[in-house]
Amino acid sequence: MKTAKNGKYPVEVSEGRVTAKIHKVTKIKNGKTYTSYVADYVLLGQRKQVVRADFEEAKQIALEACRMIAGGQQMSLTLVNGERVAYLRATETLSPLGVALDLVATEYASALQILGNKTSIIEACREWMKRHATECPRIKISDAVEKFKDEAETDNKSEDRQKQFRIVLDRFAESFNDEAHTVTPGLISSHLTNLPLSDRSKKNHRDVIGCF
Repeated sequence: MKTAKNGKYPVEVSEGRVTAKIHKVTKIKNGKTYTSYVADYVLLGQRKQVVRADFEEAKQIALEACRMIAGGQQMSLTLVNGERVAYLRATETLSPLGVALDLVATEYASALQILGNKTSIIEACREWMKRHATECPRIKISDAVEKFKDEAETDNKSEDRQKQFRIVLDRFAESFNDEAHTVTPGLISSHLTNLPLSDRSKKNHRDVIGCF
């Protein structure tokens, strides 16, 4: 059984400017001496003590508590048994993605409701990827508009239809000086909403952009 190197207690350990102590406690019962070590730290404003028979084990508990508190994960220390293991495993899995655990839980629950037990989320994602696996071309919106208008002329679209394409898409290209793959449905919706036009004209714009 390992003890403090200099034999002096309490022993202080620190991680990320958070400090904990390990106390040595000796009790005599029925003529026998029992020694234990207490990892002592403050958790959410309250004193927390964890008793272990081995000094090194108590030290590791104290160090882990310091790391978790310094990292803003105090709540994980309040979990017990399998709950804490599950929490740590989940946060470790999400760490490379930079996504909060509560957000994942919310989206997971919403996805299950949408699917209605008809398939799994993974299968739904795979199916979506099959349908949208084609990569959008790396082309500026303005260039794509010119190409679209040329194709409309080649396809012998009516003059009225070509005029509609020019009016709608030239305005669209002026609003988005970006590559086509960066323009999301949300941006398009915002563009249409901000147009100083009647609802009917906005609908015509939406139809043309959808065709584009």
